[in-house]
Formats: sequence, structure tokens, C-alpha cells
Amino acid sequence: MANNVQSIENNITVEKYGSHVKISMGATYCIISCSIHKISEFVKVVDNMFLDGWDATSGITSEDGMVFQSMTKMSINNNQSNSN
Repeated sequence: MANNVQSIENNITVEKYGSHVKISMGATYCIISCSIHKISEFVKVVDNMFLDGWDATSGITSEDGMVFQSMTKMSINNNQSNSN
């Protein structure tokens, strides 16, 4: 899904998906951003993130022509501790 990894800084990976969608991703939290004019690409990425086990943490928001969605994913350690 990712075209390239732009940078890794303080354990946060910034990836570009296509030309317009960017994900700043940690181990269990990420923020997806995209130009409002390319919302269909944004929706595809969010759909793929849901399929990969990520959950939306709040409603979508927008500012200065960009849309943003935050998502979380339960870590493997949390899954194991919850099953005990």
C-alpha cells in the first residue's frame, strides 16, 4: 500500500500513499492526512487501515484544505494480557 517511507523520527514513520495521502504512524496510533480534493484516495487508505486492524478514534476533521483521521491499533502485548 505504501509508495515510500519518507522518514523515521522518534519511532514515528511517515509514509506516503499515492501522491496525496500521508500517514504518521507509531506502534499503536496514527494520523492520516490528505488534501480535501483527493478524498477518494483518503477513503481507500482508511478502508485498508480498518482491514489491517486499525480503529478510528474520533470523527474526521479538516483544516486549511486538508482532512485528518486518527486511528489506533491494540498492541500485541495488550491483546495477550486481555486474554488471560
